[in-house]
Amino acid sequence: MKKGITATSTMLIVSIIAIIALIIIPPMFSRLKQKEQISLAKKGYATIANAMTMVRAWGGDYIFDISKDTPIEIEDWYLEFLEPNIQVTKTCYDEAGCWNEYHTRGLNKVNVYNNRKGIGVGQNIITAVLKDGTFLNIDICSKGVVWNYYGVKLHTRYALVIHYDINGLDEPNMLGKDIFVTVFTEDGLTPAYRDQTANNVMNDCSEKGYGNSCLKLYLAK
Repeated sequence: MKKGITATSTMLIVSIIAIIALIIIPPMFSRLKQKEQISLAKKGYATIANAMTMVRAWGGDYIFDISKDTPIEIEDWYLEFLEPNIQVTKTCYDEAGCWNEYHTRGLNKVNVYNNRKGIGVGQNIITAVLKDGTFLNIDICSKGVVWNYYGVKLHTRYALVIHYDINGLDEPNMLGKDIFVTVFTEDGLTPAYRDQTANNVMNDCSEKGYGNSCLKLYLAK
């Protein structure tokens, strides 16, 4: 007569299945999460790129000829050229209310340069909440003669850097995870680190770097 499966055998089988699940499931969910992040990063970039194409068509390139990094000049440019071309539900002028409530961090867990808790990244900035929940952080580079800004070579010393957060207030509020970096020059919109070497891009989009270059990698996937 055949013996049935004992309770001990059943427990052993269950334990083996549980161990296999612990090995397989977390990496699977991690890959799915990254795939979702990449998809949203691409979508956010496309939204901004389309808006900036219209900005250039309307003559918004004059931002590169402004004399000073002042709130009035940036607000005028934003209201005339960008806001009409993007679906915004709320705008904040160098104040809290349109960016996450925490410090923006890099992949290396270090707070990014020139970031202000609850306000955003940069000085004299404009932040905005889009209809789909994406947060924008717009800052202008006008700090002397800067020819390489966020890894993008410039023809003039002026450029805009636009950070965007694909999930608003939700965590992790981290570059390369849910916050991505673009640069707007007279050449148009581009991901940060466009002009850096492949090695520099990989190093920055790692746990040892800030994550500014991750968008460049994701757009290539």
